[in-house]
Amino acid sequence: MTARNSESVKLLSSRSYSTPITVSTVESRKDVAPQQSQSIMLSLAVCLLYGGTSVCITFFNKAIFSVYEFHFPCFLTLLQITVCLFILTVANAFRFIKLTTPTFALIKHVYPLTLCWWTYVISGIAALRYLNIPMFSTLRKSTALIVLILEALLLSKHSKPSIWVSIFVMVTGGIIAGVTDLSFSREGYVLVLLCCVATALYLILIVKLGKHPSLDTFSLLYFNNLLSFPLMLFYILAFTTELKEVPQYQHIRSSKFWAFLLFSAAQATLLNVAIFLCTRLNSPLATTVTGQIKDFVTVGFGLVVFGDVKLSVPNLIGLAVSLFGSVLYSLLKFIHARRSRQLQHSPGPSKSSSFVPNVTKLESKTSS
Repeated sequence: MTARNSESVKLLSSRSYSTPITVSTVESRKDVAPQQSQSIMLSLAVCLLYGGTSVCITFFNKAIFSVYEFHFPCFLTLLQITVCLFILTVANAFRFIKLTTPTFALIKHVYPLTLCWWTYVISGIAALRYLNIPMFSTLRKSTALIVLILEALLLSKHSKPSIWVSIFVMVTGGIIAGVTDLSFSREGYVLVLLCCVATALYLILIVKLGKHPSLDTFSLLYFNNLLSFPLMLFYILAFTTELKEVPQYQHIRSSKFWAFLLFSAAQATLLNVAIFLCTRLNSPLATTVTGQIKDFVTVGFGLVVFGDVKLSVPNLIGLAVSLFGSVLYSLLKFIHARRSRQLQHSPGPSKSSSFVPNVTKLESKTSS
């Protein structure tokens, strides 16, 4: 081996390399960028699906209560469950999806999720009867604080102090808006608080219970609605008179009203699919962040669409503070998620021994 080649080998040996420079390593590194880009695009698409569907169904449900004066939230929930089961059953029959066969063990596994979902849906729909959309959306921001607490307690995930600060800004704005709300409704505030707690538990349980190998997104959604149906039917029959009053509703024979109602119910199915996908592909907090962003659209249109908002300067300040907290919260989560992805795909700690096999090969080549 010549002196020049010997110096080259020594120079190469003295450097530390994180991984051996081989053909497979170079190819794997080339594949990282496209895979990472596809993952980001999928995450964004799921978030957009959830946010867009959530905005639409909020306005459709509010229109059903305010424009059509259909004050039967339990019946609406039962209809949404029925339509969801019908859509999933038909999709399974035509083999667009494959649903897992129900067993007692799976039912027992899913039932806590069902209770949280049922509480979250019925309290949210009922709250829209008493609250205007801007106040409903603002008070719903408390869900983010509850999710943070439950993630720390149940999932051992601890968020950074900056995230906590943004959440407190958001909730403080909601409190200011609530205290100065000229259309204050005690029933509405109790219902929306119950909705926030149930929503947070629902998102956490999707992560905890959804790891079962037999439960994909559609099977979990199917079991959830299948178990909710008898629960909802029992509640309507035992504690309400809605099934007796619905046949007497003034627009019951209107085809336009039924088209509106069924479209709202179909959106509920899409919303549930979007929530499951967003939570399982991203995280409960990512779903909550998306909820904060879509509130810009909800609050903006809600201020002018239905004409049921009584504004005051302190109330507007509270709404603005809460929205500012949402922006800060979403921005911080985006920055933290981007940094974590960069760390995940960055090279590991350098190991001087990792290049030794290649140096040996180089020595054998140069000596020959």
